[in-house]
Amino acid sequence: MDNLSPQLEDKFGKILNQVSNSWNLSEYQRDLSNESIRFVDVPGAQWEGWVKQQFANRPRMELDLASQTVNKFNTEWREGRVTVKYRADDSRTSEDDAELLNGLFRKDYRRSHGTQATDCAVGEMSKGGVGGVKLRTDYLIPDDPENFDQTIVIDPIYNAYNTMIFDPNAKAQDKRDAQWGALVVTYTPDSWEEAYPGKTMQNFFIPQNRNVFNLNNTNLVYVCEYYEKVTKREMAFRYLMPGTGEKKTVYKSDLDEDLIVVLADGGYKKTSERRIERTTIQKSILYGGGYLSKPKRIAGHRIPIAPCYGYGSYVDGQQYFYGLVEKLKDAQRLSNMAVSNMAMNAATSPKSMPILTPEQVAGHETRWAEQHLGKHAYALLNSVDDEGNPIPLGPIQHVQPSQIDPNTTLLMETTQGFIRTATGGMPQDTMDPDSSGKAINAMLTQVDLQTGILRDNISQFFQCIGDIYLGMASEIYDDERFVKITNLDGTDKSVLLQEYVLHPKMDKFVRINDITKMKLEVVVDTGPSFATRKRETVDVLNQVMEKTDQTSPYFPLVYGGIIGNLEGPGLDALKKFNKQQMILQGFQDAETDEEKEMLQKAQEEQAGGGGEEQQAALIRNIDSQTQLNMANAEDKKSEIAKQNAETEKIMVETEAQRIENRMVESGIAGMIGG
Repeated sequence: MDNLSPQLEDKFGKILNQVSNSWNLSEYQRDLSNESIRFVDVPGAQWEGWVKQQFANRPRMELDLASQTVNKFNTEWREGRVTVKYRADDSRTSEDDAELLNGLFRKDYRRSHGTQATDCAVGEMSKGGVGGVKLRTDYLIPDDPENFDQTIVIDPIYNAYNTMIFDPNAKAQDKRDAQWGALVVTYTPDSWEEAYPGKTMQNFFIPQNRNVFNLNNTNLVYVCEYYEKVTKREMAFRYLMPGTGEKKTVYKSDLDEDLIVVLADGGYKKTSERRIERTTIQKSILYGGGYLSKPKRIAGHRIPIAPCYGYGSYVDGQQYFYGLVEKLKDAQRLSNMAVSNMAMNAATSPKSMPILTPEQVAGHETRWAEQHLGKHAYALLNSVDDEGNPIPLGPIQHVQPSQIDPNTTLLMETTQGFIRTATGGMPQDTMDPDSSGKAINAMLTQVDLQTGILRDNISQFFQCIGDIYLGMASEIYDDERFVKITNLDGTDKSVLLQEYVLHPKMDKFVRINDITKMKLEVVVDTGPSFATRKRETVDVLNQVMEKTDQTSPYFPLVYGGIIGNLEGPGLDALKKFNKQQMILQGFQDAETDEEKEMLQKAQEEQAGGGGEEQQAALIRNIDSQTQLNMANAEDKKSEIAKQNAETEKIMVETEAQRIENRMVESGIAGMIGG
């Protein structure tokens, strides 16, 4: 072991005992999860164990129904993913503050490929009963030594059943009450040498699995990432900036010489101090030879591991969990055995054939041997022997093929019926195409009830991710800098954190976009996706427009809302033009600098009384014509009529864009819609 201080050596031994004891307590459960994942993901794994010995040297067929169940669930999940959502939780935090953090989360989630990480967690949970992700901080531009801006990354945890280990005293499903958590990370020899050159490969802890069934096994070294929650009483100093009244809290353990200089240069004065209870997270990395990274504090107030559990509970103080596969394994094995027996019988059973005496076929042996080739239209038998004695006509008896065991047929029906009942069945098995809409909805509800618990646990999983992210974000997004956030519609915009603005009522400068002072509640958005909601919005607005007169003041607002929510190729010019109209008519706020400049220019020109009324009228006519073409396309049923309407719409959009460009060049674009 590397040279360690007595204190670190004791700490190392304590961590090793904690991790190994916790893993051993749940070894049986982890083996079941491993078996379930292999059962549906590894070819031939449905015959591993005792059943393989039972069917040694016999056909081993797989009529895989368990995988269909898992794939159906994961397909439904990917078509309706949930996401984290923040809401204001006190009077000092506005919904704009909450939307700022929502935008940051969307950006970090997308930038770090969070969808892949959470899909991996949900997939492993659906099979083995548990999955998870890890959150960490990283430099926004890792190869820029001058840039210290950080971002939050969401990483997948592979084989969470075997690599994610928690404090066994933690009972909460999201492990928020855990005092420590660990991840077992693997390295190949090459990756180990690259990450830790000169270090001898020594395993910290080797979790057991079922790789004995694999044809090839990779040589790996096991390393432990250990996270510990540290709660202690600490002095907190309160600083005040006299000019603005801005307050800042600094903890004694964070107060170094550099921070003191920063506070002094910023004009902050210490006003008070108080001893409070503070919870932080420390991370260390260990291998068999000691510490690869000694304990140090990381961002956040929770262990940055978010577990996702399936079905389960605590029994006799022990946590048990399982996914969709565990309860189907026996039925699937029985079905496989029944199919294999039927296949073996079909392959080895003789055909029905007559049993004849030698005298009956004497001289006709070749003809009988070739009968199965279809060369002869009939077969011959001798009626008398060589001495003229009569020979009985017809075969003595027949060799009959073996019949399928009735028990095998009953077993097939029973096991497949159980699987359909346990999983809610496939749509083609459960839905009558002639059923009413009400009956179909009731059937879908019944099917959803089979996996309702899993869906609710996924929501809790995302709530855990959101809580961990909130704690990290409040620490790394604590300085004045521009950040990119992602809007709900997928577009990005820049926001200045810790921005100073003049308060309209207090008549002094205050900071906005300050995540460190926000009080937010973490919820989960379980509704339909944004694209689905946009389609639903278009449908509703179309219904409203049908009942709205074109002279009504509501008509342009409804019509503009329809265009703004349309999705499809070739609509960018139309949507850009529509947004300009909505801004100029006061139905929508200007967001970008370009839009604000356009609005200001239009207002100035309106105040001057000038404008090109003829071109503005032409634009309005084009807008009206586009509306009529789209309405006609909705009413026409034939595909040819729809294509013609779409062609006309594209031509109108092109003409509108050409006129708009000409107007921008002539400096009168601001009068559109005025």
